[in-house]
Amino acid sequence: MRCAEVKPLWTSATALLGLGIILKTTGRTEKFYEHRFVVNVDPDDLAGFYGGENFMELFCVLPFVGTLMMRGGEFDDEGTVHTTGFPGEMLVSMVFSEDENDNGQTDWFNKRERFKDLFMGYKAWDMVSNFGFRTLPSGRLEVYHSGEYFDSNIPIFRFTQLLINIPRCSILDHKAQTWSHQIASRTLR
Repeated sequence: MRCAEVKPLWTSATALLGLGIILKTTGRTEKFYEHRFVVNVDPDDLAGFYGGENFMELFCVLPFVGTLMMRGGEFDDEGTVHTTGFPGEMLVSMVFSEDENDNGQTDWFNKRERFKDLFMGYKAWDMVSNFGFRTLPSGRLEVYHSGEYFDSNIPIFRFTQLLINIPRCSILDHKAQTWSHQIASRTLR
């Protein structure tokens, strides 16, 4: 076999391998993170935390991110925030759901957040996360942070987002647990 005959074969094999890697790193990933922990705090305080400003600041991790993305955004008529994304424009929407028990206390709470990033009119990535809790039979609360799905048409963004979410969720969980313990110590006094 001559060198000239091998080169097209090698180029075709390399191109197919590259295409396979690109296709493997794009698309949709279900349940891309999940963490649960149990706390003993007032459920209405915890629901207030997840629905409030303090959680948004923790979620953004770095203060400038909260300022740039959330406070710099504008709401449309449906309640979606249009803000600076990476890359392009990010659309942020939230749905709050809860159930109360017979005593009027929150029994179950969920905050579903969707972050959809558009670049030049096309979806760069789309991510949905759920944050909330449910009341256990013991009366304690099982808190959960879960990534419902992550979908990306750009390979590097999918890889980067998955790497970013691992430490971010660890930070969130640590801070939320610390906050929960502080609330519990105030309640026990």
